[in-house]
Amino acid sequence: MKVLITGGAGFIGSHLACRFNNADVYDNLIPYYSTKLKLFNKKLIIENGNRFFEKDIAHLDPKNFDYEYIFHLAAQPGVRYSVLHPYEVVQINLNATVKLLETIRKSNTDIKRFVFVSSSSVFGTIEYLPIDEKHPKNPISPYGASKLGAEKMVKNYYLHYGIPIVIVRPFTVVGVRQRPDMALHKFIESMIEGTTINVYGDGTQTRDWTHVDNIVNGILQASKIKSAIGEDFNLGTNNKISVNEILKMIHRYVNNDYKIKYLAKNIADPDNTQADTSKAKKILGYEPTKTLEDAIKEHLKFYINHKYLYK
Repeated sequence: MKVLITGGAGFIGSHLACRFNNADVYDNLIPYYSTKLKLFNKKLIIENGNRFFEKDIAHLDPKNFDYEYIFHLAAQPGVRYSVLHPYEVVQINLNATVKLLETIRKSNTDIKRFVFVSSSSVFGTIEYLPIDEKHPKNPISPYGASKLGAEKMVKNYYLHYGIPIVIVRPFTVVGVRQRPDMALHKFIESMIEGTTINVYGDGTQTRDWTHVDNIVNGILQASKIKSAIGEDFNLGTNNKISVNEILKMIHRYVNNDYKIKYLAKNIADPDNTQADTSKAKKILGYEPTKTLEDAIKEHLKFYINHKYLYK
């Protein structure tokens, strides 16, 4: 089985890569945040028996492309970052995806599966909960728009060229080795270090916080189930928990007193998210096995032992 994973040094990508022991893992290590964490992930990936390439996927050659399973996670993350840098986000999230699809189309490889990891941000303004795959998609950030554009191109390459694609949409992924810009990490770090916790909005906004292991399980199932080809799936927990409540959960393990500063809500952030996972359960056999509390405990321990990666 010849496997390619793009964006493999990132949060979800590194967890996926560590499920393999003979994959080619690409990541150009863009310093969106300190590369210390990505290099730590790279080390884990190589120790697991995989090959790591510090390259841009735009440089893949169709003549030498012989992968059967492609997991495409390379992207520029960050909803708020995308508002400040929309052109850069479109170049990486949309245009690079099309370049990869073109490489596949022009190669002679018998592709078994192309799994595109999208985002719940494609839904934008939420009209009802839980959010199923048929929910209107009206992204309210350049990041969400770039991911939706990529989804549409991925489906077009299935329609016109027969590339066997599957789209998965993770909802608010949490767990060990979180990126430093992600909410759960920021809350844990601030509570441990005794700094003020910044919350955008009044803290009543909710998210479907989903353990990274659950997401990786869903991605892997999407690469195996034949009836998943051409389909899109929401991956979450079918639950929602408020920001204020997650802070209380973290405080159970960190006894430090903490202060919250409530800031103006960012218009690029939806008020609530909650995934309807019934389609993923029916077709992929997707069933979350790890909880938000597991993610808090695991990342808390990791941060305490690896603070240097976040400095």
